[in-house]
Amino acid sequence: DLEAFAERFKQRRIKLGVTQADVGSALANLKIPGVGCLSQSTICRFESLTLSHNNMVALKPILEAWLEEAERAQREKMTKPEIYTGGDKKRK
Repeated sequence: DLEAFAERFKQRRIKLGVTQADVGSALANLKIPGVGCLSQSTICRFESLTLSHNNMVALKPILEAWLEEAERAQREKMTKPEIYTGGDKKRK
C-alpha cells in the first residue's frame, strides 16, 4: 500500500509540475497541526521508499492531504501558488 501510494504520489506530483522542494515548503500552508515544512530530501526519500516504515506511515496522510488539495486547486483552475510552492521564490 505504501509503495503504491509513493509511486502514485510521485507520478501525480510530476504531472502537476511541482518539485519535491515545492511540496515540502507548501505543506506548512495546509495548516495541519504539528506539520511544518519538509525538506526536499525527505520528499525524495519518501518517493524512493528509503525512509523508515514508521516515517513512511506518518507522512502518507500528510502527503495525501497535500496532493488532494493540489489536485482540487488544479481542477478548479485556481491560482493559489502556495498550494504548489509554499509561496517562496525559487532559488537559482
